[in-house]
Amino acid sequence: MEYVKGIAVIKAFHMHGDKAKRIKDTIGGTCRRAITYEETFVVPNSAYQLCFSFGVAVMVFLIVVRYLYGSIGLPVTMMLLVYASFPRRVAVSPIGDFQACL
Repeated sequence: MEYVKGIAVIKAFHMHGDKAKRIKDTIGGTCRRAITYEETFVVPNSAYQLCFSFGVAVMVFLIVVRYLYGSIGLPVTMMLLVYASFPRRVAVSPIGDFQACL
């Protein structure tokens, strides 16, 4: 997205020749650093999402079991299920978002 916005800036200020090359090199460097960042955090982010998903599955299972055994009522069960299904994960944009600037 920043790449597309950068093109508008280049056109607005009539940057061509050496100026355009420097801007293009800067945008390319930023893009490469962003890809390196994404590649570095693929494994930790995947582990986090796996643990988070497992935790939500266990929570939903325990909520349903407690409801079936009469430990909690229907209103509390519904409230807990809504709470468990509410997304709380940190999203990291996929590497594919940066492929346009290569």
